[in-house]
Amino acid sequence: MACWITPKPRGLAENFRTQRESAGIIPTAAARRRRNSDALQRTVTVLAVLGCCGATAASAVTCRTDFECSFNGVCNAGSCVCSPAWTGAYCHELNLLPAANGTGLNQLHSEPPISHWGAAVLLGEDGLYHMWASEIVNSCGVHAWNSNSQIVHATSPTATGQYTRKEVVFGVFSHEPQVVRAPTGEYIMYFTHYPNGSATEFGVCNCSGSGGNSHPHPHLPQCGGPLVNVSDPGPLSTYFSYASGPGGPWSAPELLISTAGRFDTNLSPYIFPNGSVLAWTRGQIWTASHWKNASSWKRTGARGNVFLFCDCHFVLKTLASICRDSPSGQT
Repeated sequence: MACWITPKPRGLAENFRTQRESAGIIPTAAARRRRNSDALQRTVTVLAVLGCCGATAASAVTCRTDFECSFNGVCNAGSCVCSPAWTGAYCHELNLLPAANGTGLNQLHSEPPISHWGAAVLLGEDGLYHMWASEIVNSCGVHAWNSNSQIVHATSPTATGQYTRKEVVFGVFSHEPQVVRAPTGEYIMYFTHYPNGSATEFGVCNCSGSGGNSHPHPHLPQCGGPLVNVSDPGPLSTYFSYASGPGGPWSAPELLISTAGRFDTNLSPYIFPNGSVLAWTRGQIWTASHWKNASSWKRTGARGNVFLFCDCHFVLKTLASICRDSPSGQT
């Protein structure tokens, strides 16, 4: 089965919110600012493995369509009944499991300490969970990512881990892996990459003895610094590679989106059964007739920085990084 996209013209969400405020269905902006600060300042600490197809009742509110349940549940007799992965009056909040220390790929407290950034996890045919993560080399912290990041592969028998580091997939500079499966079974990795080594002017840093700090050792030569002065492709361009299995071997990285400016794309794709692609980046939407044909990728319009996925009801959805009102009314 294929996913579908529910079109949402510009301004629809804002108009719908205003209508609900006027009807007293949701609090006004002023009332939202007076909410308890704990509720306003929730921070997502971990995205656990959650069920999807099932139902749990949300708080009693008035809904008329599944749209008012964020398509994360169904509107039943005027109330939202949420899928297990979601909660809240409008099924608008992730129903996260508690975070636990020592899970994931945790080498920060090892010797030498190693920092990681982000990860993509897939369940393989071998029954193991496979993770691909950015690893900051030479004991540097994440602030040294654009000089010291490489991509490593790790595995675990459980989704939350601990994960055991296996091998380096792509060396410095490689960052922010997003790994998805093709309809024909391949593992496809999209990532930020500079094929000539460190993406910075003064090269890879050595932070040994810093305890995982992002600053280099004071007695070593200068490192890091501004991004290298190249424009096409820029040092934070997006590449892709693919393999028949999670352990590789991976194909040679191929340029997909050249960023002549100074930003990485954070590309998040969805691949349809026919091999075509819909992808969100930090500020744009892209399409492609086939994931393997880099020349078919086309930029279509501007959007926000999101994670794109398809739920068990075959509806395309995004998780976005957005600003929200603070208790003081500031954004």
